[in-house]
Amino acid sequence: MEVYRDLYEAQKSAIIKLATEQSCIIVGHCSHYILRDMSSALHVHITADEQHRIVYMENKYHVSFKKAVDMISHQDSDVDVYYRHFTGEDWKTAANYHMCLDSTLFGYDGVADIVEHAVRSNYMDDTSMSVRDVIKKYQNVNRPGNK
Repeated sequence: MEVYRDLYEAQKSAIIKLATEQSCIIVGHCSHYILRDMSSALHVHITADEQHRIVYMENKYHVSFKKAVDMISHQDSDVDVYYRHFTGEDWKTAANYHMCLDSTLFGYDGVADIVEHAVRSNYMDDTSMSVRDVIKKYQNVNRPGNK
């Protein structure tokens, strides 16, 4: 894991820079741990039951059931080892997040709606735009050739 030390430090620096300079959404990379003392950060953990994760992997990567199970197992193991090494904690601990949501129960749109409500209620100054609109605006502005 020491090979990843420089990568972790670069990601940590980028995460802190982004989060302190602008509103942003950061997925993974120990971001909730890195920003744990930032009062304006909202930490969300999204999970799903194993069966839904398997179906998702089968459909997204066009792989067999067995391959999907193997991919999930390896991914979870890699995340666990990386996360524990750099944080000393378990990435699945609910107490480390403000919200833990099950996309199996709520669906992708339901999870997005819940997170949007939390952000709109507690973090957004301009409530006339939806979180999805903000994301689309940001994506369009940052595409090559767009201003």
